[in-house]
Amino acid sequence: MRVVQVRCPRCGRPSFSKLRDSMVFCEDCRTLHTVTDAGPVVIEHEIGDFARELPMRKVHMPFWRLFSSVNILSETVSGGWVARLMSAASGGSRSGNLFIFVPAVDLPPPVYKYWAQTLTTNPPQYRSVERFTAERLPTTIDEESARKLADFLILSFEAEKPGVLQDIRYEVAVQHSRLIYLPFYEQGGQYQPGF
Repeated sequence: MRVVQVRCPRCGRPSFSKLRDSMVFCEDCRTLHTVTDAGPVVIEHEIGDFARELPMRKVHMPFWRLFSSVNILSETVSGGWVARLMSAASGGSRSGNLFIFVPAVDLPPPVYKYWAQTLTTNPPQYRSVERFTAERLPTTIDEESARKLADFLILSFEAEKPGVLQDIRYEVAVQHSRLIYLPFYEQGGQYQPGF
């Protein structure tokens, strides 16, 4: 793993970035940024605090939280995930807004999809803190990729329910994104939420 020096775009403090992690956090002014060909880009972020203590490794796992408009154009679905989620989020409507959580870290595919669906269905409640209090897992999925993954994840959640999906057409438009570092406990590749 190669380490390179970068400067915070707000305060100019030099930081070191592991190339495996696309995000750099400034310990002085708490700015999170990424480096692109056009220069540094500040990333809106939140850090969730641990609400309980477990005798396991503590990590902050990054998720892209995508505030999205979802519009179901047509459906012939019995008990589908999207329709139920939209109905619950919008009081029975076929369109509305919701947060889609896309993991921004490398995880095994089943684990990746589990946390994406679990957190999108039940958005986490947490108290924010200003600094990391545990190891920060590297961000490997950029915002643009997360936006593309959101549509795919929703369709896969729906399609993987045997005998449920007949046909569904919908639109997803991401309105706003933010990188959320959620507290987790890890042991043997298994994760438990710390919020």
